[in-house]
Amino acid sequence: RVPEELGVDVELRRVGAFVYSAVDGTSGLTEREYDHVFVGSLDADPTPDPDEIEAVAWRDPAELRRDVETRPAAYTPWFGRALEEIERHPTAWHRVPS
Repeated sequence: RVPEELGVDVELRRVGAFVYSAVDGTSGLTEREYDHVFVGSLDADPTPDPDEIEAVAWRDPAELRRDVETRPAAYTPWFGRALEEIERHPTAWHRVPS
């Protein structure tokens, strides 16, 4: 799904998985999923499909962690858990020089 959603072709590797539940505050419906977490390295900017992805941003890992902790509502309910899985694998973070 990465090529369809982000417009890039990238080799991915699995770093974890988790189960989460979230209740939609509007409908009261509960979403429960088993999510797999994959990482990969890019040397090009993604071109996201606007029907799938609202925004993308390159973020410093420590800055991202702080933002998730201080503004959790700005992220999907499962993002914090996915970030935890990535943080368990320090080699998952690869910085491309600007």
